[in-house]
Amino acid sequence: MSSKMYQEILEQPEVLRQVLNNFTNISQVLKSKLKNKTRLFLTGTGASLNACYGSIHPFIKLMGMYPIIFPAAETQVYLPLIDKNSFVIVLSQSGESYETKQLCSILKENDIPFCGITNEPESTLGRSATVLIDLKVGTEVSSATKTHTASLLYLYLISLFG
Repeated sequence: MSSKMYQEILEQPEVLRQVLNNFTNISQVLKSKLKNKTRLFLTGTGASLNACYGSIHPFIKLMGMYPIIFPAAETQVYLPLIDKNSFVIVLSQSGESYETKQLCSILKENDIPFCGITNEPESTLGRSATVLIDLKVGTEVSSATKTHTASLLYLYLISLFG
């Protein structure tokens, strides 16, 4: 099998090694941002939202915090729940979907600090985030493979060290 998707799947072990190496650079910053926070919100769209759901158990078991997960398009519904004791993590492969750009705008307007996890550090999400996690997985031609796996590992690491 020599499809692009198959090649991207084969690249995942190296992506995971890079995530582990890169996390040490941001772990202390994240730890300080998460300190004394009582609520955690995770949001995204598509495969990024799926990664949020895949991280529920580590946040509960390792961090003792039950994350509130919502689609980025529903930000207005959840905004009243987000206060100074909250931390928001926004995931987006491109950082440029309509919902993600709207979400970044709303969070900035309300002075809500947030972590952005994206493969495009120069995107709206990358430029707007209080803390940026650049996935650095390169171009994906097919379905989300490397970005999804890297996003999951970053969320697991945040739950472990946050």
